[in-house]
Amino acid sequence: MSRKDVAGRRAAWAAALMTVLLLGTLGDAHALALRGPSAEMIFEDIPLGRAPGAGRPTGTIKLANTGDEPIEVVMRLSQTGPGGLKDGYEAARDPSWARLAPARLKIPPGQEAESALLVGIPSDRSLSGGRFQLDWVGVASAPSGARLELRSRVLLNVATAGARLLEARRGARGKGQVDFSLSPTEGRLDKVPLGRKVDLREFGLKFKLANPERSGMMFGLSSYIDTLDSKKLEQGFAPAPNPNFLKPASPVVSVGPDSVGEAQFFLEIPDQRRYRGRAWVFCIHVDPLEAGEGSAKDFRLFVRTKGEEAM
Repeated sequence: MSRKDVAGRRAAWAAALMTVLLLGTLGDAHALALRGPSAEMIFEDIPLGRAPGAGRPTGTIKLANTGDEPIEVVMRLSQTGPGGLKDGYEAARDPSWARLAPARLKIPPGQEAESALLVGIPSDRSLSGGRFQLDWVGVASAPSGARLELRSRVLLNVATAGARLLEARRGARGKGQVDFSLSPTEGRLDKVPLGRKVDLREFGLKFKLANPERSGMMFGLSSYIDTLDSKKLEQGFAPAPNPNFLKPASPVVSVGPDSVGEAQFFLEIPDQRRYRGRAWVFCIHVDPLEAGEGSAKDFRLFVRTKGEEAM
């Protein structure tokens, strides 16, 4: 986590726990204290297929009035400016993709309330696997005149197009463990250009799958962020901020009996200043879909993007 992210989290929590003290007309002390959501709210596996404004419940936003006055909180979702985007995320193209129901909460002292987050993302295949950000803003006010504003990132992770296919294939498992071969198990790319869809084969990286079985086999391919082993990463590298920068040409590859097949991958990193001169690790999960648990293998791709001087 960068210093900027750490500072942002601390600032958000400081605001969430802030207490505003005011003197009432009779000299009694009143306090407006509101506990809000975390600095980041992440919502996973959001499907495509709902018109904006007609979203399905995706999660909840909870608020707690920890002060001694009743409060009213007015909430809104807004587009994020370029300087506030989390690495790996783009600003939501349309703020109407998400809405709050209700958008206004009245919370008595010592009580909690919540609002549903409804998300509806259009059936546009180009949005598959996308990671989008909105800003949540809540403004609380009390009868004493005290006001408090809280902010949080709303991070929307859209399901990939092949996710349902992979799940369906996994449900058809019938074999025990298989000992297939994956070659190579690690790759390195240097000075990767931004803003262009790159076939890994352009860098001489060919992804081979060897099936030693007497029957054909299907392999599921998916990219993911390996946060568990981040402490073991090579110095200077960090987990990729968005696994969907690296995508297979097809989420499923079939390999015939006693044969070697090849999987094709494309790397496309947006041409943005924040991604120049970065060093990341992408992980690819290779799962023989008709085999038992424990047969899967992983491939790690170390990527360095072009720096400012090379752009």
